[in-house]
Amino acid sequence: ALSHDVYFGTDQAAVASATRLLGDINGDGPVNLSDLSILAYQWLTYPGVVNPSADIEFNSKVDIEDFASLAFDWQRTSDTIFKGNQSDTTYDPGTLAEDTTYYWRIDEKNSVGTTTGVVWSFRTVTSPTLPRVIVSTDIGGSDPDDFQSMVHYLVYADKFQTEGLLSSPPEPTKGSKADILAVINAYETDYSNLNSHAAFPTPQSLRDVTKQGAFNVAPAAGYSTATEGSNWIISRANVADPRPLWILVWGSITDVAQAVHDDPSIKSKIRVYSIGGWNTQQDPYARNYLYNSHPDLWFIECDSTGRGMYIGGDQSGDLGNTTFVAQHVRYHGALGDFFYSKKTDIKMGDTSSVLYLLNGDQNTPTTAHWGGMFGTTGHGTNYWHDLTDAIYSEGGYYGVKTVSVHRVSILRDWQTRMDWADAP
Repeated sequence: ALSHDVYFGTDQAAVASATRLLGDINGDGPVNLSDLSILAYQWLTYPGVVNPSADIEFNSKVDIEDFASLAFDWQRTSDTIFKGNQSDTTYDPGTLAEDTTYYWRIDEKNSVGTTTGVVWSFRTVTSPTLPRVIVSTDIGGSDPDDFQSMVHYLVYADKFQTEGLLSSPPEPTKGSKADILAVINAYETDYSNLNSHAAFPTPQSLRDVTKQGAFNVAPAAGYSTATEGSNWIISRANVADPRPLWILVWGSITDVAQAVHDDPSIKSKIRVYSIGGWNTQQDPYARNYLYNSHPDLWFIECDSTGRGMYIGGDQSGDLGNTTFVAQHVRYHGALGDFFYSKKTDIKMGDTSSVLYLLNGDQNTPTTAHWGGMFGTTGHGTNYWHDLTDAIYSEGGYYGVKTVSVHRVSILRDWQTRMDWADAP
């Protein structure tokens, strides 16, 4: 064979019967000016052309008969099942639908003619349904905990469909998009190791969804001007996807409030897990705008529960906040060293939002999760807050024990991930 005609589609009968238009000399599907140019050149220079491709009537010459056949097919489009003629047998079908049977056929061609190939098939599988996630973080601020939480998030990045990493307030002179990119740079160093264990997103795909949110907290109204970050939230929320878009807020909720103000319709498509407390103190207006003006928003407000990541639980031996980092994080890939360079012990109160999605029924905040258990307050059917029962409190903080009770499982699972980052 000198070349190959490739046919590919989801209808077995159609793939079996599909043909290439006779006048499609260059093999790209339609019959147009490029085919006419080839025919004109070979007609005028014949017999100088060896094995003329424009001899579509197979009479060993290029003449008026070939022109007539091409004219008949002029501007017609070949069946979309025909994917072109090429010298290799390599064909990339691009992104395929899940749980679908595809059929393909290769016809062999040379100067004598065409041998029609048999029809083969394969079926795609259904991929795991990953949570869609946007992280809004004040990374780079005065507290290094967001750097820690971002390292933790990235070693679990195969568990999420990351659709946004946004730099948000409340400290305009300290944190920015560049701080997120610095963690991704460390992730890139460890990427091949991590990816040898599971399907991790490429570093570039994470850079592509890293956006700059607001630099300043909201004014008294709770919103001001749209940002790259708030517009990105709106655009991702409006993607046609039956899954909710989770927004994990590690800093001020400024960009979320702006997005909801600018397009209230996204409320039915997003779910917010927000680390409040100090962050809310820095930007009360954005939070109060969402709380008071949009009581139907799906909203977990975690003011203190997340502290269970480092308060309470089993902290014996290598499970201590400092000993765990020294033994299982430091020297474990570029991410582990990056973590240690920012803080030598576990703080990362924002990580409870990630843990919530890793273990537990995501649809029911009132049940147990690694990231805490929350209760209703009467504010609305879609609002949950820290549990105030004394049995869940520790160190003066509500709800802490609903996270710290899982400390051993959380840390041992994370330990495995840090081992992945260190070696394939």
